[in-house]
Amino acid sequence: MTFDRPALPVISRMILAAFLCTSLSGCVTGLVMAAASMDRAQQEREAQRHSQPAPGE
Repeated sequence: MTFDRPALPVISRMILAAFLCTSLSGCVTGLVMAAASMDRAQQEREAQRHSQPAPGE
């Protein structure tokens, strides 16, 4: 069984591409989760503000 040298750069590029895709998907997931938690905090502040009685009541 012989391996050709040209196959090594292809394999290394595939490994690098897989690593970059994994890293980027982790970053995107983190950004989406951060945005969702910020949106949730904003909704909770709005709900709390609306649930308090008005100053004249």
